[in-house]
Amino acid sequence: MNGTSCLNSFLRDELKAKLEKVVDRFNKHSGPLTTVLVRDACFKQIYRRGDYRIVIYNIPGNLGATQYAGRFVYVLRGYAEPDHGVLTSEQASKCLARAKEDLLAIGTGADVLDTYRKNFGDITDDPDIGPAHFLNCNGGGELPYERTLTLLVHEVTHLDTKGNCLYTTYGSHQVCFALSNDLPSSSIATVAELFDSDDPYLQKLSKAQRLYLFQFNESNRGPAALFNELNAYTAGLQVSAGILKTKGTHGMLDKGGHPEPQMLPLVMLWTVKYLDEMRAENPDLYSSSFGPSTDNHKSVETLLAHGEDAYRDWNAQLAAHKLSAIPSEKALWQQYLDARKELEHPQS
Repeated sequence: MNGTSCLNSFLRDELKAKLEKVVDRFNKHSGPLTTVLVRDACFKQIYRRGDYRIVIYNIPGNLGATQYAGRFVYVLRGYAEPDHGVLTSEQASKCLARAKEDLLAIGTGADVLDTYRKNFGDITDDPDIGPAHFLNCNGGGELPYERTLTLLVHEVTHLDTKGNCLYTTYGSHQVCFALSNDLPSSSIATVAELFDSDDPYLQKLSKAQRLYLFQFNESNRGPAALFNELNAYTAGLQVSAGILKTKGTHGMLDKGGHPEPQMLPLVMLWTVKYLDEMRAENPDLYSSSFGPSTDNHKSVETLLAHGEDAYRDWNAQLAAHKLSAIPSEKALWQQYLDARKELEHPQS
């Protein structure tokens, strides 16, 4: 990578500690885990913790490689994921080429890879920090390749986002927000009934709720990350529906032959619940930030409309294969629809 800079040790350790918490929340283990450094390339470090790997790296933070006093500006990033083997740069390049070809055949998502390569050409084919690491091209990962194709589009949609504008797979390829610093924490969107449920799907969502609305919220008080997730889950589900439509169910079902329950209904419920709670707590702030005449309102409406389209298309494709979402997922979707109706037409 041009202008390579080694990791800042203080920021690295801070990020590593956060990623370790993520691993400990989702990794199945019987005792304390230890993080072991397995590779150090100065601008990136790879660790192993249980069955997961943690990767922390630098990327140019300005996308245009602007220099200050002759030095590049860098952003520290990282991720944690199940360890599914090592790719070479050549394998990563071939893996991405295969993914793009498949996405073109599906009819959605290929543009996110083009945008990423335009923005991050130096690292696109890096097997550890480029987008190929999301894919299971070598068959060694836990998830089938088809489901990692959905994951790829979800995650790269995040990475293609710039500042206050989300990267979208439709329209002008961006939906923008102007969010003030005094907006309430996204934790006001909490769905309380998830915490004590015996339903396996809802228990899984409860873990996600703690992660998205509380752990991630330590450094981001407002709803920006919530809108970002809504956009990314929409993009991913569009790919899932496209796979069912053009390629069938191979790789898209669990061992019991059932579709994987979806996260999008909960993210959409969080979004409308956040706005409804904000309106109840601070009507003036809600009106100035998300009232009907604001650009933020239009942006939220755009995200919700495309989310609804993606989820309905997914369910239509399930029905075409004589499959269906589980009852608790359907109930959560209905809860979202009711909450949105209340947001649009509040009861006096």
